[in-house]
Amino acid sequence: LNRIKFTKWNPDLSVIVTANEITEYFRVVLRVMEQLYPDLRKMTLHLPHGVMKLPTGKMSSRTGKVVTGEGLLDELGRVVLAKMGKRQIADKEQVADRIAVGAMKWTVLRQAIGGDIVYDPETMTNLQGDTGPYVQYTHARACSVLAKAKDENDKGKNLDMVIEPSELGLARWVVRYPEVVAQAGREKAPNVIVSYLYELSSRFNSFYNENKIAGNESRVLMTRAVKKVLAKGLDVLGIAAPESM
Repeated sequence: LNRIKFTKWNPDLSVIVTANEITEYFRVVLRVMEQLYPDLRKMTLHLPHGVMKLPTGKMSSRTGKVVTGEGLLDELGRVVLAKMGKRQIADKEQVADRIAVGAMKWTVLRQAIGGDIVYDPETMTNLQGDTGPYVQYTHARACSVLAKAKDENDKGKNLDMVIEPSELGLARWVVRYPEVVAQAGREKAPNVIVSYLYELSSRFNSFYNENKIAGNESRVLMTRAVKKVLAKGLDVLGIAAPESM
């Protein structure tokens, strides 16, 4: 099968992700591949990972105890809509769906490779703490701030300015984005990007609470930079970045 994969798709690298429980099996498979197809073995990586733990216990196809991904997302969607309440949001159900998917992906990707994942709808959909919705909400907040500051009127201004000391910590974190993505790629560890985006969101929210942004050119530019990095980082993780929540 691995030989067919390389013949059909010609990938530079084949990454096989499985549950930890069959790690020993794959050691045998890769050893055999090393004997039969040594060139393909060099381009094949096995990443053993944990499993998602559900309130109903471990899933088992043999016993018929299976929960579908669609079922989990539907449940998350209902939880998100309930938390939205009567808030007036355009395309509310679509936004709720994006938040639910983001919550699920974030929960999976934030776990370091090898660890189990805990499915908890209430915690996963919180707008506070290390969750996908928290980072999505931070992006939406940045969009709102820029709209109020009439961001379109700030384009093209001189970027050579002095940044206040209170902004330096946030600025230093923003510029780390490329090296974080590079590290995640080298280590095959998306949780590195997850941790970075959560910290960036926390720093921006502190910056937002401590400073008046509208009317201050450097702060508006900083907010725009944070918005762009959050959007790009979420996109790398396959998570939508809503402009309103």
